[in-house]
Amino acid sequence: MLSPFAIAYIAGIFISGVPLLAMVMIINGDKDAKMPDRMTNLILFSWSILWPIFIPGVVIVVIFAFVKFVVKSIIKKRSDFMGIQMVFPGSIVKEYLEQNNITQKILADKSGISEESISNVLNGNSILTEDFALALEKVIPEVPASYWLNYESKYREYLARNKSNH
Repeated sequence: MLSPFAIAYIAGIFISGVPLLAMVMIINGDKDAKMPDRMTNLILFSWSILWPIFIPGVVIVVIFAFVKFVVKSIIKKRSDFMGIQMVFPGSIVKEYLEQNNITQKILADKSGISEESISNVLNGNSILTEDFALALEKVIPEVPASYWLNYESKYREYLARNKSNH
């Protein structure tokens, strides 16, 4: 769908086209046009009324396009400058387990999740599921399951945004 600015611009082109053609014909002394004096006066009168609408419309469209371009470039530069790089949730879990001297075997024994499933999550081969988050909460009660699930959700969003930007 066209924006209001685009509609104003297109309307301005169509509205101004007829008066401009009439002015060119008058200036060039085009005898074949045989435009009646009333029509000439009407076209010139309409142009004198409409040009103040057309010119600002064009200016608004140009400003709008420029602002849109600047905002997009600022957002891109800001995200590039900030260098936001998310890591998969399993690496955060792995780091937390290492800091608390919890091995995958201990986690498997306390949580009831197989070591293979734990290894897949910690290495980024599987997503961190609700069951896994709840099991982590049992072993590490100071970190709620909602934290791990929110991080997983944000990580998936990050991946989707990066995929769509490239």
